[in-house]
Amino acid sequence: MDVESSAITAIERLKLRCVENNTRWNVASAIVLSQGGSFETVAIGCGLKCLPFSAAVAAGDDAVKDAHAEVLCRRAFLRYLTQQLKHAAKGDKSIFSICTERDASFPFVLNDGIAFHMYVSQSPCGDASTESLDSSQTSDERCVNEAKRRKFESSNIDKVQNDIDALQNKEKETLRKVQNLPPRFISAQSRGPVIRGRHDYTQKGVLRTKPGRSDSEMSLCMSCSDKICKWNVLGFSGSLLSLLAAPVYIRTIVVGDWFDKDALDRALIGRAAGIKHLPSQFQLNAPQIRPSTVPYGFSKTSLESSKSTESLPTPSDVCLAWSKGFESKDALQQLSNNGRKQGHAKRKGVWMDSSRSQLCNKRLADAFIDLVKVVQNWDLSHGESESERSNGRQDKCPSVLKLAQVDGFSYADLKALNISYTEARSIFLGHENFKGWVLKKEPKQLVPEPGRSEVDAARIQERT
Repeated sequence: MDVESSAITAIERLKLRCVENNTRWNVASAIVLSQGGSFETVAIGCGLKCLPFSAAVAAGDDAVKDAHAEVLCRRAFLRYLTQQLKHAAKGDKSIFSICTERDASFPFVLNDGIAFHMYVSQSPCGDASTESLDSSQTSDERCVNEAKRRKFESSNIDKVQNDIDALQNKEKETLRKVQNLPPRFISAQSRGPVIRGRHDYTQKGVLRTKPGRSDSEMSLCMSCSDKICKWNVLGFSGSLLSLLAAPVYIRTIVVGDWFDKDALDRALIGRAAGIKHLPSQFQLNAPQIRPSTVPYGFSKTSLESSKSTESLPTPSDVCLAWSKGFESKDALQQLSNNGRKQGHAKRKGVWMDSSRSQLCNKRLADAFIDLVKVVQNWDLSHGESESERSNGRQDKCPSVLKLAQVDGFSYADLKALNISYTEARSIFLGHENFKGWVLKKEPKQLVPEPGRSEVDAARIQERT
């Protein structure tokens, strides 16, 4: 078995509703663990949706704003890694081990021989796929899409400007005067241009937001091409988990439909090639990128070519993610178009806490806080004296977590604790190719209050 075989077998095991009667196509992504020649899928994501900017601002950390397959898969992967770190801290079976070296940079280390690989059933949206998408469109489809775009631009210039102004008022940020809207706009920090979705296929190597329909409200979510490129520098494990273990990188990326080696190399790796002076734990990762040898039966291309129905297949509304290592009722997370758990609605105009998916920032923060509490109270050895165990724990638990009272910390607060990640991210965003990255909030360093530690006071606002 190889990466794509493991991934597709695991995806098809979910028996997605969207594949009934072969009328709905979807994009699927998976992360596969390999060790000793065996392959096992540990995270899956399926989806094509993202929230428009107004809904994303209103949702905060309580909803999943970006439900494209690759992003959902990566969030499911974060859940898996968090659970595995908790197992290691408790002395249970895990892909991580407690590091026994007293001068080690991290309290946990990934076990020898383990590698991770990513499968995507279709080339990621954004820079990696714009040329392939353009060439795959029929002349009729291109005419229809162009007509929609022109109609939207002629009637909604003021609306898009008002959207930007609303973001300015909501986040209290300063924007330059925005011109050429839509589809090109300036990021919230006015650091550089970013192109809306699929506009202007001739531009290569540029930042793009999620595509969406040309006649819809724009999204401020960056494209999957842009996000995967960032993860290839900062790691797929994110800022929170890289406080406890070295950043996790992907060894291989396997792509199904619209495979274009040059475009994928440029979009996912090449754009970051000039980044220098990263903190020592980060790297410019260059995974092998290759085409899938196994077709995904529920991709748009597969369903169109099968001719099993008279009408062309339509995009699926299903958004879901699955993580290995959880009970069945908790492993699979299904989302509605509003980024909340499927089947939940407002009660008297208010969202209940139960509507939050385990994939949203709030729940991911809660899971990390639970992990931190385990780490703060662990014993590294069962055979040493109490004082030796205490000293060992003090040496092993990162000082920023050892001192922090993390109860009540938001996702942004927790991210701010990782100074090295923040530095690496600033270096990434400072590179010429990424200055247009849409930053929704300005970082803000808080002044320590009397009686509070610098750790608790170092809460900067989330920038992505």
